[in-house]
Amino acid sequence: MIADDLNLGLGYVEQVISNTPGLVVHRKKLWVTRKVRTAYRELVKAKNNHPDWFRKDYKQAHNQAFFYLYHHAKRLLEKVLPPKLPPIRATLDWQKEDERLCSAISKLDDAEQLCVSAISHKIQDHAHLRRNLDKLPKTKALLIHLGKYQ
Repeated sequence: MIADDLNLGLGYVEQVISNTPGLVVHRKKLWVTRKVRTAYRELVKAKNNHPDWFRKDYKQAHNQAFFYLYHHAKRLLEKVLPPKLPPIRATLDWQKEDERLCSAISKLDDAEQLCVSAISHKIQDHAHLRRNLDKLPKTKALLIHLGKYQ
């Protein structure tokens, strides 16, 4: 643009910019600033068009803009994105797990001869027989009946 405005050759303008201390760094900062502004506008437009999106949706749909802001202007990225949501942890249905474990132990032919760890391994209990037996009343009653617990 400078070369066109001043009616000069592009090579001459590039040479002057390269030889002037600090001008190359300043030009690079201007270029980054322009790209940051473009990426920010893109994400703001997406936010206006899709106010119900989560952070992952912006990342997926506008990947380039998202990561440009992530690397060059994290505060702007956080400003445009919706707030972070805490992870939703899946809870275990203990009643269902109790039924599953009780049924699996009942189907074992040699349950009376096996120790609790061996039973646990055979039925793939995810260590519930050792750690969460109080949450499994039917299974606990069955193990007491088998003589594994008092």
